Amino acid sequence: MERKGYGRLHNALVELCVVVGMDEDTGLVPETQASCQVSLDSCDFSPFILAAVSGEVGAFPQAGCPHVETFVSQSGGSIPQVQSTTKVGSSKKLVRQPTLSPSVAIAKTAELPLSSEEISGLPPICLPDSTKVFRSKPSAHCHSFVMTDLSGVHRYTMCLTYYRKFVAVLRDKEKSNCYELCSADYGEPDARSEHEECYVPTCICLIANQPYYQVLKCCLSTLLPRLTDSTLQLQCTLLEFVPKLALIPVPPAGIISVKFSALGVSHSLYPALPYRPVCEIPLYYPFTLLSVDSILTVVSCILTEKRIVFLSSSISLLTPVIESFFAFILPFTWRHTYIPVLPSKMTDYISAPGTFIMGCHSRVEEQIDELCPDGIVTVSLDEGTVVMDRELPVLLPSYATELFKSRFRDLPKPFDLQMSLPSFLDAEEENRARKKHATQLDAAIRATFVEMLALIFRDVNTFCGFDSFQPVFKKNKFLESRDRQNYEFYKQISATDMFSVFINERLQRKQDYFDQEVEQLKAIEQAAEKKSKHRVETRDPYCSPGGSASFRRKHLRRISERRSSIGLKSAKSLSIDRHETYTADLQRNELILPEVESSLFRDGGHFYDTCLEKVTNALEQADSASLRASYRFIRGMLHLGCGSESKGVQDLQTIEKENRMLYPEKLLNKLTGKDNKLAKRRAIDADRMPRHDLDEREFETLTVRMGIFTDLDSAAKGWACLSKDQSMPNELFRGFVDMWKEVMKTADQFELPDVAQLQPGEDVVLISGRVRHSQGIGRLVLTHHRLLVMHDAVCHKVTELTDISAAEKITTPSWLNIWQDGLKVTLLGGEQYTVSLKEASALWQLCIEEMIAANKLALGHKNPSIVHSAAANVMVVHALNELKQDFDVISMMGGAERLAEPETLLSCQLKHDIELPLSTFEALDRIIFPPSYDISKRTIECMLYTEPDDAGKPGQLWCGFGSSLLVCNVVNWSFDFPIPIANQRISCMATVGETLWVGSLDKHVYIINMATKNVVSSLPDHEDFVVGIIRQETEKSVLVWTIGVDGQFIAWNPESRTRDKQLEFQLDNIHQVSSPVVIGEHIWFCERRKKVIVVDTKPPQKIICKLSTESEPENPLSADSLVVTPNQQVWCSWSETKGKTRLVAWKSTTYEQVFSKEFVNCPGFTHMVIRDNEVWMGTKDGRIFVMEWSTGCCKDAKEMKQAHGHAVRSLCVVCGSRVASGSTSSEGHIAIWK
Repeated sequence: MERKGYGRLHNALVELCVVVGMDEDTGLVPETQASCQVSLDSCDFSPFILAAVSGEVGAFPQAGCPHVETFVSQSGGSIPQVQSTTKVGSSKKLVRQPTLSPSVAIAKTAELPLSSEEISGLPPICLPDSTKVFRSKPSAHCHSFVMTDLSGVHRYTMCLTYYRKFVAVLRDKEKSNCYELCSADYGEPDARSEHEECYVPTCICLIANQPYYQVLKCCLSTLLPRLTDSTLQLQCTLLEFVPKLALIPVPPAGIISVKFSALGVSHSLYPALPYRPVCEIPLYYPFTLLSVDSILTVVSCILTEKRIVFLSSSISLLTPVIESFFAFILPFTWRHTYIPVLPSKMTDYISAPGTFIMGCHSRVEEQIDELCPDGIVTVSLDEGTVVMDRELPVLLPSYATELFKSRFRDLPKPFDLQMSLPSFLDAEEENRARKKHATQLDAAIRATFVEMLALIFRDVNTFCGFDSFQPVFKKNKFLESRDRQNYEFYKQISATDMFSVFINERLQRKQDYFDQEVEQLKAIEQAAEKKSKHRVETRDPYCSPGGSASFRRKHLRRISERRSSIGLKSAKSLSIDRHETYTADLQRNELILPEVESSLFRDGGHFYDTCLEKVTNALEQADSASLRASYRFIRGMLHLGCGSESKGVQDLQTIEKENRMLYPEKLLNKLTGKDNKLAKRRAIDADRMPRHDLDEREFETLTVRMGIFTDLDSAAKGWACLSKDQSMPNELFRGFVDMWKEVMKTADQFELPDVAQLQPGEDVVLISGRVRHSQGIGRLVLTHHRLLVMHDAVCHKVTELTDISAAEKITTPSWLNIWQDGLKVTLLGGEQYTVSLKEASALWQLCIEEMIAANKLALGHKNPSIVHSAAANVMVVHALNELKQDFDVISMMGGAERLAEPETLLSCQLKHDIELPLSTFEALDRIIFPPSYDISKRTIECMLYTEPDDAGKPGQLWCGFGSSLLVCNVVNWSFDFPIPIANQRISCMATVGETLWVGSLDKHVYIINMATKNVVSSLPDHEDFVVGIIRQETEKSVLVWTIGVDGQFIAWNPESRTRDKQLEFQLDNIHQVSSPVVIGEHIWFCERRKKVIVVDTKPPQKIICKLSTESEPENPLSADSLVVTPNQQVWCSWSETKGKTRLVAWKSTTYEQVFSKEFVNCPGFTHMVIRDNEVWMGTKDGRIFVMEWSTGCCKDAKEMKQAHGHAVRSLCVVCGSRVASGSTSSEGHIAIWK
């Protein structure tokens, strides 16, 4: 099987493995310097990132020579031999090193799947309790936690902490409590040194995209016996172990399970249920720690989005319990801050404002009470209590909790409490029975919670409707229908983020397990109505104000009876039956993967070949569309993993027809470039990057072509920031480009929540790190038009940039009373909020002010390209600011002072007072810029509008853009990619049937199929420039005339595309024909610097009339353009050499002059068009005059429209009511007029 090389397996079991701890390369560095010497085992030491290993890269940043090993190469190379770079017992300076940045700078061939910020934040969470060393070896232990990225996407981590034996040597007494670590096997330490044997913690973390906690824990447990105290052995083990797990595909939601072996132990990956996340945690855990009433209270607090802290003396319990509660509240999802394991040293995070769920060790309970005496819900897993200060909990409706409790009493007990079961003689048989019982119990618990939530929210769909054709939820009516006892609960939950997401899904007609349960309840009610002799009240007995408590209790007692009477099983029985069927399907459709051998990295991918063969065979035998979709999903991912991207994309695209639920739309958009803004830029391949030093002109050309800068002026400022010499080192240019790509990648991959989705033409510009702000802990996001305050996946504040009155840098106290730089944003209404951006405050202030000024300029000039140019410059400033922190770049430039302040690129703030004339601003709709695919702009020489068709195809504006055609969708004013047509500039266009005829200065006429936008024919018959194409309808046929600048008139049969030589003719002594128009059987045209000529197209063709206007001999007139009015008048503009223009009109039948009007200080009209009762005339200096053709009066005699700085090259009526004006190559834009 041929491959280009390995790719990334997007559904891999393990995404990354990170090792945290201390070893010979880091030594022991105290977190805080003590004033006196303390004992070794009573000091907390700083943990470090020791390794980061993915399926493609192994990074070891703390080694004596930090390095990155890329061990899955394009040729399938072997595992590298890791060599120790640290001599045991060697003397070295003990300082705290950056945890990951050295390796990131080296990782060029393949990237780690997590950002350096995310990886660098792992040490305190991996070792959350303490980072002490021990004199006796503690037992290894596991715990789990959840990471949340910029977009609110969760990653699930399982950690194994074990302890390695070292000898701690105190070398530097001036730095108290700083130790070197030596291998315990390394001879006798220096006798003059103070040394002690100790056990140092090392934490191995497996990070996955799906919460397969039990499988990850089993994998780490099988790895534990192979781990020794040797750092070298640890690195080699990880380089062999982690890539194997990164090759294991996770099954999609459905009925296919995946079975694989790791280190001789078999593991099974069971898929998620449809529309649910993977849940591998035993859901009965919370019931062993809390009472049923306490669990229902916690569920109510989560649904109403309280600030909740879980406490436990066992860190390993926190994540499973909290994740279980998240399973209980499905289909509702928590999107606020979620930190299931908060390190003891970071407890002050709880004092931050905002909604959150956090987990802490029980020992910090008093500290939490001091930080937040009010407003915190404390759930103690040790004591089994739920404490709420100063307010009573808003409980779930009692009619639902009563049903839940009755159902819970019928649930099976945990396996170990099933005393009636016989003893098992076979351990394997007992394990199977235990697992079956646990999964059945989990299914019953899930079904019981779904039934309760369906009962509470069973009628929400009745309040979903339409308003002005938009789906809406009638919240006020929903609350009015609630009874008084439960009104507060519904009021609070209806104001939450999770309820708005839930309602949006209902408005989008989402159908899932929740709706199935609601239908079950409705079936019960309908059956009860049929049996009743009297009509049942239409109002819901659970929530109507008139429904009494006794009535509800009686109603609840009859639910089970009604289920049985109409043939419906209870939720528990139904879920267990479904689970039995589901388990049987999983066993029947189990995909058994081959053993991953170590030779994989030498034989070029035998594992992938075997897997693809197995999946293909199973796909051919699949008997249902959903089953085929599941196998096709796995095969597509495997194809991507082994580098066959085209086959992978083809498989994944086919899934949409078989099972829309599994269709990976976001992944496909990313792979095909539809959602990748970088792919739309003319980025230069790394192999084509210059390998020599650059001069200023080459730098400007390259950066504009790559899309870094939008114009040459900005590129020149970028050069001034980077270079003080005549040339720029090639390494510096590459470093700048790489940094800009990183900035772009971060912005492109950031996904905003639904409530703050990007609008057309809006992109993310700048994203902060996790910072403290007025609403809690989150991020600041700057887009083209808005400033957003994020709280993980929840958007707390969306502010239009034009609504901001000021952004100023301030100094604020932190939680520890340390003063830090921050940013204060003040809105026009006086509202303020602050963000603690620390050292980034100045940069953010400048960038926000620049984008505010750009938005104001864009509104004042109706030119959105100003915002896009400013955004591009802001991103360059961000990249340059990051570049200043790069030690290699600073060394290359000879010091940071040689890198100019990048803020000089921000220029919109200097122009915000410039405004358009009032008449222009009122008449101008917008300015649109064709996409820049080269460093030079193009003249918009001609334009043509085609109407929308009956099939729903929108109207299109066809533009002659240099030698190419551009097609603009007039619905959203967006352009398609340019269509190369001619060798020289396009000069004229006309529609003929379903084709577009295009004339060019290369003497050719090109015929374009407007549906496919392909050139179907080329007519090279002209001897000079083609200046006009006219469609003439006669009594017998339709002709197309193509006219050359030299007076050559060629008649064409549009169907056969052949010349009618009986009609074509050549006018002698004619030079520079322009602006031809047809009236009946006559063609009118201007002959430059002479006359307006009228020609009869019937044989024998002859000149009928030559029209002119009187002029002084020393100031001759030149005929420029013609237009035919609806009342059959021909208007012609004549320009004088002294800056005057004369407009003359004739009757087309008698050639009698109608009027002559003089325009002073007007250099001449270049083009004229008719719109309704108006004649629009573009001038050579960029103005536009408007006259009424019926009266010959200038409509805007005093204040003319002007959106162009140079000549108006073309005009076109669009959609019957707007006019488009095209500019010269010095501007390259199109103005749309109302």
